[in-house]
Order: sequence, then C-alpha cells, then structure tokens
Amino acid sequence: MLGLASEGDVFVHGARTTSGSMFAWEEMGGAVKLDDISAWARGVRVPQPAITQRQPDTGWQLRSLALPCKLTLGGTAPSTTSLHVVLARGFSQDQALQRWHQGIEAITEAESRHGADDEAFWQQAPQLAGDWPEYWRLGFVYDFETLRTVMHPPVGLIPHVFDGMQIQVT
Repeated sequence: MLGLASEGDVFVHGARTTSGSMFAWEEMGGAVKLDDISAWARGVRVPQPAITQRQPDTGWQLRSLALPCKLTLGGTAPSTTSLHVVLARGFSQDQALQRWHQGIEAITEAESRHGADDEAFWQQAPQLAGDWPEYWRLGFVYDFETLRTVMHPPVGLIPHVFDGMQIQVT
C-alpha cells in the first residue's frame, strides 16, 4: 500500500514479471518535486515531506514517489523479460488491493486478446513481398498500423466505421 490520499482514497502499487525472473522492491523514496526524487536516486538525502505540507496557492498536497526495483535476469546470455505494473485506487485498503489483483490478472487476458487480434489482422492485411527495399516494407506496415489505430467501430449515433483522425472540435 502506498498510502492514503487526503480525500480518503487508498493506493496500491505492484508489479509481476511475466517470466518468473527474480524481482525485488528496494527502498521507496518520497518527495514533493521530481528534482528531489532524481537527487534521491543518486544517493542524496532528501527530507520527507510533512504530512500537512501543501501548495500555498491551491492547497494541493503534491507528492512524487519513486519505487525502485531490482530485476535479475539469469545466465550469461542476454535475456529479456516484461513487467506488468498496476496502480490501483480504492476507498479502503481491501478494495484497493482487490482492484490491484483484478488489474494484474486483466493484463494477461488483454495481451492474449490483442495478440489474437494482431494475428487475425496480419493474416488478412496486404503485405509487400519480393525485392522491395526494407524501408518500403516497414513504411507499409507503419501505414497500416496507423490506419488500424485510428479507425473506430460504430458507436452511439455513428452507424459506421469512422476515422478518428477526422474528428475535429471547434
């Protein structure tokens, strides 16, 4: 648990590796400004903000938080892993923790769904083959990914697929 906000909310932050690599949280640092967090990360002692410290003009209690972690990748060969990181909020510690668990589990499901969507899309999308220069092939891929990102399914009053790049607010 990170702590309680003045409005009464509780925040929980956590992460998991996708590969089972060794992963450990180190000492947490807190400060008011990002510059102080940067100094803290370099080993400078930074005073912790007082619980009642607030911005004089707005009354907001701004805080920056650093949660360093150590990830140990195995073997002598270069290896990679991914982290799933979730910040959850709730009205109580139990609710925030429950939402964190729901969020961390939902990441894997969402990755699977999006991976299947990607496979289906690229099975049907046109692709350049032959002796095209690499930058042409990549440009083609980037163009299709851009179009795929901005084309939205019908929703609400819009009865057809629409291009999000053409939406303008005046």
